[in-house]
Amino acid sequence: MNTLRLSILSVLILALAGCTQHFEEYNENPNAPEQVTPDLLFRNVLYQAANRLAVDAWNYTNPLAQLATYHDFNDYDRYDRLVNDNLWNQYYFHLRDLNSILRMADENPAFEIYRGPVTTIRAMVIGTMTDLWGDVPFSNAVSASDGVYGPSYDRQEDIYSSIMADLKTAAAEMEDFNGGGVLAGDIMYNGNLVSWVKFANSLRLRYLLRASKQMDVKAEMQALVDADNLITTNADNAKIDYLATSPNEWFFNRVRSGDYTLLMLATELHKSFTEWTDPRMSVMFRPNEKGEFKGLETGINEAWKADNVFEAGNYSLVGTRYRELPDAHDAFFIHASDVHLIIAEAAAMGLVSANAQLHYETGIQENFSYLGVELPASYLTQASVSYTAASDKLFAIRKQKWVANFGVGFENFFDLRRYGWADLEPAVANVNANQFPKRFTYPETEQATNGENYKSAVAGLDKGDNINSTIWLLK
Repeated sequence: MNTLRLSILSVLILALAGCTQHFEEYNENPNAPEQVTPDLLFRNVLYQAANRLAVDAWNYTNPLAQLATYHDFNDYDRYDRLVNDNLWNQYYFHLRDLNSILRMADENPAFEIYRGPVTTIRAMVIGTMTDLWGDVPFSNAVSASDGVYGPSYDRQEDIYSSIMADLKTAAAEMEDFNGGGVLAGDIMYNGNLVSWVKFANSLRLRYLLRASKQMDVKAEMQALVDADNLITTNADNAKIDYLATSPNEWFFNRVRSGDYTLLMLATELHKSFTEWTDPRMSVMFRPNEKGEFKGLETGINEAWKADNVFEAGNYSLVGTRYRELPDAHDAFFIHASDVHLIIAEAAAMGLVSANAQLHYETGIQENFSYLGVELPASYLTQASVSYTAASDKLFAIRKQKWVANFGVGFENFFDLRRYGWADLEPAVANVNANQFPKRFTYPETEQATNGENYKSAVAGLDKGDNINSTIWLLK
């Protein structure tokens, strides 16, 4: 009996050993990779970074630039402390992921193809951050694995130099790339490095113009214009397409009706569209309940509503393409109209030798084309639009650029503060002593988790961590 029990026990032990010998193999999910691959990281960064810019354009930039305005819940319209903690956190996650891809490219030649596109997107991410806040952590910003938990803040001028050098290098490397591999996860250009080169060059042109007050940029800008390897048609636009189905459709298509009816055509844009007899107004906005187009003053409050007998039905809401069509709008990094108008502006400023009128008119045509609006035969020659008739040609260029960048990231905020907000008046019920804001304030978490470096960065601002402080670009 005892011998039988021992035999049975031995068999059971052997059986159990056999069952558990390859347990790790059985516990693996063949459909779930153990290590994240570059394509997954790249795809996610492209979509999330572009979508973040598109949503923030709707919530921040369009109201700040007086293109559209909210009649309630409009703290940003009224300059009531500009903050964007979500973008700060999200973009640092992106920097971490982009740096991870670059490390993978260092370790595996098959991933070398990612280097140029990833460097380009990284420049755009950190460029957006420094343009919003000024000095920000960059060189050791995502180095927790190296024991850096409180990253120092890089100076904005150093970040700009790095951005422009990186974009120049990225474009050159992509032009000369003859290695193997596939740029998987590229949901913007489907792996076409020729398009990525145009994107990198166009971004660099944008940053050069933006820094032209502080740096000698003429030679670099001229070289880019002469080479003409830029985004010059809508086919090359750097954008992520929204889809017709959830969850990848344009967010304003699915917001509740109450939120949709908060956003209206701003008075300043209505004035310009009316002056120009501009058919884009009927695509970007819709008539009010009386069948008319009417704009609302930016940054109103309850007192203004009472004094002006405010009725929501009297004002124009955004058009069908932004509400009823989930995939008509796009999430832009940069587009052809913007590039042409950048060249026109640079030419009018004497920074480059180029045909300013040609680029001005082509920039307008590309924006009409993107919106699917036919350009009237007399539009470019009418006195209110004509480049030759304009007494202030630089102002004419900037006004058309203002319209073309409707819904495009923070571009209008960055541009308008650069040249003094053009002819705009401060929001009617602003809480910033009639001053246009110059920057966003740092996230409060920086004070708690990176206090010493935060204090050092704030000490370099003339008014402290305030929306009215002057960053390097604006000095």
